[in-house]
Amino acid sequence: MRDNGVGFDPSAHKPGVVAGGYGLFDTSERLAYLGGRLEMDSAPGGGSTFTLHAPLLPD
Repeated sequence: MRDNGVGFDPSAHKPGVVAGGYGLFDTSERLAYLGGRLEMDSAPGGGSTFTLHAPLLPD
């Protein structure tokens, strides 16, 4: 996912700390439960890019 919004400082996002909502926290927790991870690339004033990594489960 990518946006052209106001951006933020990704280093300020810490697991267990919720600032302004549960979106990033909830998403990263759910991915971790599945063995995946959430990557965030953002800078104040520069928009944001989020990459979600989730393992494929065998059929």
